Amino acid sequence: MIKNVSFTKILYLSFFVLFVFSTAVYADMGPKPEIVVTVENFGFNTKIYPSSESENFRFDQDWADELDEDFVKEYKIMNRGNDGAPVMSDVKLKDDTLTYKLYYRVPENLRFVIVKDGEVRTSNFIDIKAFNEKLSLDLETMELKRDLPIFFLYILQFFKTFIPTILIELGVLILFGYSLEKNIKAFLVINLVTQGLLNVASTYIFLFGGLLALYLTILPLEIFVLIIESIYYKNNLVGQSKIRNISYGIFANISSFVAGMFIYTYPF
Repeated sequence: MIKNVSFTKILYLSFFVLFVFSTAVYADMGPKPEIVVTVENFGFNTKIYPSSESENFRFDQDWADELDEDFVKEYKIMNRGNDGAPVMSDVKLKDDTLTYKLYYRVPENLRFVIVKDGEVRTSNFIDIKAFNEKLSLDLETMELKRDLPIFFLYILQFFKTFIPTILIELGVLILFGYSLEKNIKAFLVINLVTQGLLNVASTYIFLFGGLLALYLTILPLEIFVLIIESIYYKNNLVGQSKIRNISYGIFANISSFVAGMFIYTYPF
């Protein structure tokens, strides 16, 4: 606990720091989805192209020097467009393992087209159903599949935000001078409930409304959680005044929100 510094000064200073960091986060437009595809035994003179049934996606690659227009249209190769935020790509080859990453904006479905020695092969399409997808492409069977079942991806997605939230807000709880022994149960109960609801809501919005819908609703969702938790903390935290309880709820939620934006912006 910080001594010899008034509670009000700590609160004002913290909000100033959070304002600076949150401004930096929003300058990069907040959270971004990502698809990481691993391709084993990627041979010499092999070309790989992402393909999608989604129309008008603006991709960061232009295949004009490699592919003719008819080929691009026939195989629905993702190509330069002019609609909205771009799909960014990053391709790395280490030994015989290729890692193909799509991020910033992702298509609703995806497959890959492989060209080698004049032969064209295509994988199956797979629907994108999680914010951070990890896929594998088998070049023998041309099967594109998830590394983990979608249920486990949702579980991992939950813990990816829940664990940092718990650590950050627990640290803030200590900073505000609360006894962990007396408040840990109330703290864990409300965070399990709100983080669970927040993950379900954001996943649903992303799947059925897309990335733009998520951008438009993530802040209102967080504000709703902030209000609910602040009211809960007002009546359930012990050892401090009700005003301090509410202040903790506000500050803790802003802290975890900013940290969560960084986690989604720079996924691991």
